[in-house]
Amino acid sequence: MDYALLGKRIRDERLLLRLTIEQLAEKVDKSANYIGQIERSDGKPSLETIVDIATASCGGSCTA
Repeated sequence: MDYALLGKRIRDERLLLRLTIEQLAEKVDKSANYIGQIERSDGKPSLETIVDIATASCGGSCTA
């Protein structure tokens, strides 16, 4: 998995939604430091965390 690309896409989506790192972290019940690490590709999120971030990014109304 390309963690640098994943982090960039998460950051781009967060900025598009006008969310701060703190706001996104609160939505996914993770620390702001951890979200920052993911965005910088310093942290490797679990699949569950990736799904939580994706769900938070679509306002919880995503469909599979």
